[in-house]
This record gives sequence, C-alpha cells and structure tokens, in this order.
Amino acid sequence: MRRDQVERGVPIDQTIMHRLVAIAVVQEVTASGTPSRITNSAGDMSITPVGNLLVTSPARLGDGTTNYVAVGSTGTMTYAGSARPKRTLVLTASGALLGSTQPTRTATTGTNVVYTTLDYTTSSQMASWNFAAPNSFDDTTPVALDVTVYWKTATVSGTTTWNVSTIGIGNNVNIDTAGNTLSTLCTASATASNVNICSLGTIVSQWGKNKLVYVTLKDTTGTAPTASALMVKLQWTASAEGDN
Repeated sequence: MRRDQVERGVPIDQTIMHRLVAIAVVQEVTASGTPSRITNSAGDMSITPVGNLLVTSPARLGDGTTNYVAVGSTGTMTYAGSARPKRTLVLTASGALLGSTQPTRTATTGTNVVYTTLDYTTSSQMASWNFAAPNSFDDTTPVALDVTVYWKTATVSGTTTWNVSTIGIGNNVNIDTAGNTLSTLCTASATASNVNICSLGTIVSQWGKNKLVYVTLKDTTGTAPTASALMVKLQWTASAEGDN
C-alpha cells in the first residue's frame, strides 16, 4: 500500500487500516501536543485535531490541575476535586456487636422479605460494629463521614434521637476510647412499620490506615416506645485507591 492510496481515498485492506489506526492512537497518547480523532468512512481515513493532550508523571485524566484522576509510576491512583468518587459502607443490624447493655436483635419473616432489626427501648442500650480502616485513610487528613440511619417503629408516629459515635484505635491505645459523636432527632412516618431514612449529618472519622475502627449506635431520647434500627450507612469522598 502506498501513501498516495490513503491520500486519494483508495479502499485498503481492513487489517492494514487497523494497524494504521493503532499506530496513530499510540502516537496520540504517548506524546504531548494536539491529539486527534481518527475516522474511517468508505475507505477514507481522516485525522482531526480535537483538543490538547498532556501526559505527565503522574498521568492525569481530567483538567489536569483541579479536577482529575492521577495514576503514578507505581500504579497508585489518586483523585482531586470533582473527580473524587463516593465510597459507601453499610452496617447491618445482623452484623452488630451486642453486649450486656444492648437492644434486642429480632429477625422477622414478612410476606415478601426477611429483615433484622435492633430494637431499642431505653437510652442506655447500644450496639457496635468494628473493622480495619481502609488504607486510603490517614491521620493527617480527617475524612468527613455522612451518616444515615434506616429505622422503623411499630407506632403510628413518634421520634427518636439517634446517636452515632466513631473512633479509630491505633497500636498500644485503649480499646475502650471515646470517639466523635453525632446526634439527630428523627421523626417516624405516619404509618406504622414504614421504613424511615434519617440523615444525621456529618462526623469527622478519626480513622487512620489499618486502625481498628468502632462505630456505635445509641437511641438516646424520643417518644417512640421502640425504635428499631435496620442499618447505618456511612458515606465519604475518597482521595485515593488502596482500600484494603
């Protein structure tokens, strides 16, 4: 195949065309300057500038300065600005740690689903969950957690104040250490046994890489005689990968 065949739009073998496109793409992503859009229509190949491309170390995908995903030379991935993704952790009633002062864990078989609740009847009751903090957390950059409690009550109406606390416990630190606390008054719906989704707000995590994390849920005050927690959802904005 000669160059003038491509310039004049002469149809060429598709295998050769694919190789041409592959070479052009490699040139596009490994050099700085103006990348191109490569199209093939009826045997014609056209290359059209579409914008600027800058490959740096680490390589950045996005605007390159404020909002981007960066991949370092060792394969590490970090995020900045609006490119930072959300991470979600769900703590279920069936997975809670219960002690001597605890709500009652109840498994219910309904007509359509099976569900488990933590049934709180007094303000002294509490349940906890524990796990190792993801590697993307560190002690120098506190991470804000958005906390949501999913709950129900058998009464037609009522309120409860859900209290969530969390702490990251490092090496040679007392396991029974107080953490940051968040409390919010939540109001039940007008229909008994409906699911209530209550956003408690934001709490600073105090988590650090590989720390032992505790999250504790209490029902401090309210008019509902029994407040049944289904789960707690924690959500935060990630700045890096490596959550292991």
